[in-house]
Amino acid sequence: MSWKTMRKSINLSALSCFLSLALIDVAFGWGEDGHKMVCEIAWQELEPRVQAEVMRLLKSEGRYRFFSDACVWADEIKSDSSWNWAKPLHYVNLPKQTDEECVYEEQRDCRPKEDCPEGIPCPPCNCVVSAIDYYAKVLHDPNSNDADKLVALKFVGHFVGDLHQPLHAGYAQDKGGNDRRVKLFGKKTNLHAVWDSGMIQQTGKRWLDYARELSTALTESQKAKWRNDVRPGNWATESHRAVSGVYEGVPEGGVL
Repeated sequence: MSWKTMRKSINLSALSCFLSLALIDVAFGWGEDGHKMVCEIAWQELEPRVQAEVMRLLKSEGRYRFFSDACVWADEIKSDSSWNWAKPLHYVNLPKQTDEECVYEEQRDCRPKEDCPEGIPCPPCNCVVSAIDYYAKVLHDPNSNDADKLVALKFVGHFVGDLHQPLHAGYAQDKGGNDRRVKLFGKKTNLHAVWDSGMIQQTGKRWLDYARELSTALTESQKAKWRNDVRPGNWATESHRAVSGVYEGVPEGGVL
C-alpha cells in the first residue's frame, strides 16, 4: 500500500488499517483499556508524518497528550445529552440467521440518519460502518477544518475498535448481548460487558503492557493481509460471523 500524507490531512487508509491490527486470532472487547490498547498499537505502526499530523490535531485541543487517550472520548461523551445522536454510531445490528451466510448490507443494516446536529459533521447512515467511512472522508478532505478533523480523528480511533468487538455487530434482540445476564468470576454482569472490559480486566495487566505484548505478537504476514482490506463493511461481516461462537461459549446458567 502506498501512503501519502498531505500537509493538513491524515492518511486514513493507514490510520484505520492499523487501528484494526489489534484484532488478532482471539477477539477482545473494548472498554477504556481496550480502546487505548487498539490505538497504542495503531500509533506504533503509523508513519512518522502521520503521527505528526495526529499530534498536531490533538494539540489544537490541548486535552490529550497521547493518541490512545483520545480514543476513549467517544465513550466519555455518552453522558452528554448533546451527543445522544452519536450513540447508535458505536454498533451495527445484523440479522439473527446463519452467521456464516450473513453479510453486511447497508440498506438493510444501517438506516439513514435523521437526527444530525447542525454544524457538526455527521454520517448519512446510523451505524458504525457508515460512521467510519464518513469520518475517514472528513480526514481525507483537504478542505475540512481542524475542528472537524479532530472530531473525526477521535471518532475513527474509537469506532474501528468498536467494530472489531463481535457484539458491536451482534443482534438487536438482546442489544448486542447487553440483555444477556451472566456471571464472570462470581460477579454479576452482562455478556457485552464481559467482552468490552471484563476479560481484559481479569488478566490484571496494565493496558500499555498488554498493548505491547499484542503488538509484538503481530506478524508481517498478518499485517499484509489486513492492509489489503480496509473496508468497514467487511469488518462488520467478519465480527458478526464470530457472534455465534460468543454465545456458544456461555454455559447453561451463564456462569463464566
